[in-house]
Amino acid sequence: LWQVFGDVDRPLGLARSLLEREQEGALDQAVEVLTVLSPAALESSPQGETLRRQAAGQLVESLQQPHAPPRQRAKRGRLLASLGDPRPGVDPAVTDLAGMTFCFVPAGPFWMGSRPEDQPTANPDEIGHKEPVSLDYAFWIGRYPVTVGQWRAFLKATGRSPSDAESTAGPPNQPAAWVTWSEALAFCEWLNQAFGDRLPPRYAFQVPSEAEWEKAARGGLQVPAEPALRALARGLPEAPPGVSLLENPLPRRRYPWGDDLTPDHANYAGTGLGGPTAVGAFPAGRSPLGVEDLAGNVWEWTRSLYRPYPYDPRDGRENLQARGDVRRVLRGGSFASLPPDLRCATRLPDNPAYWVRPCGFRVVAAPR
Repeated sequence: LWQVFGDVDRPLGLARSLLEREQEGALDQAVEVLTVLSPAALESSPQGETLRRQAAGQLVESLQQPHAPPRQRAKRGRLLASLGDPRPGVDPAVTDLAGMTFCFVPAGPFWMGSRPEDQPTANPDEIGHKEPVSLDYAFWIGRYPVTVGQWRAFLKATGRSPSDAESTAGPPNQPAAWVTWSEALAFCEWLNQAFGDRLPPRYAFQVPSEAEWEKAARGGLQVPAEPALRALARGLPEAPPGVSLLENPLPRRRYPWGDDLTPDHANYAGTGLGGPTAVGAFPAGRSPLGVEDLAGNVWEWTRSLYRPYPYDPRDGRENLQARGDVRRVLRGGSFASLPPDLRCATRLPDNPAYWVRPCGFRVVAAPR
């Protein structure tokens, strides 16, 4: 009707009616009605923007349902992107990048590497720690991997051209992929210039080390009673006030959420989606620190060189000036990965300038 007669009231009335229903599929139908209308058409009606916001809010809530079918999660993530994802910082075209959310990781020891029961089939390079590894500093890690929207904002602000144009494709609320290791470092330096004053002295935005990534996935021997999340706009102190620590119930967990994997937990080969999904679409896969999408979706760069265990940050493996063709470590698996690649301990080497996998990254705020 809108396209034929220029009448937006009827499709908006239909969308409003669908949003008020609780039956299966009504929300998706309402959003599809709204996405048929152009932004100008929505703005032309007093109820258009209200309904858009209402639908987006309901889609965000729906992504938090722990047992929704994976294909429904993927579809709703795309629909949310088409309406404008209102989650803070996820899409800088909708909300300010300063809303980017980080999870607190307390200082202290954690288990690194494969578990004894996994070692018969584990990569030998995962083995080598007979006692916990200690990180004597606290840090913050991005709740989500860097999104396409955030990546586009970086490219626009710096005037850079991406190494692979595919990295800018896809909905803005999906993780950026096909990003080189050096591009990930450049993004972090851009954040330092824009928001470095929100960090404690000596802290900087960086690509995580292997140890930082794995601790964020498993948690330490102790973890916060409740995940401590904080928006960049509020600043990231060395330690947020009021955080109480408890013993980690699964300090050597196989996956970030526990020991068992189902399609409720992550976007991987067993989910059957065949491509990235909106960040945060699999809340059952959160780590004990509140970090999401660590397993599946896209592989994530670390800043660490691929060297044998045991892990020792003083042996040169954290050298950022190493030759550009020396392999760096990827973590977490992707939408195409089989279950072994999703384990907290899995390490995969790749050339930082050339890759054959969908590689993204996330950001930590840690001592430099």
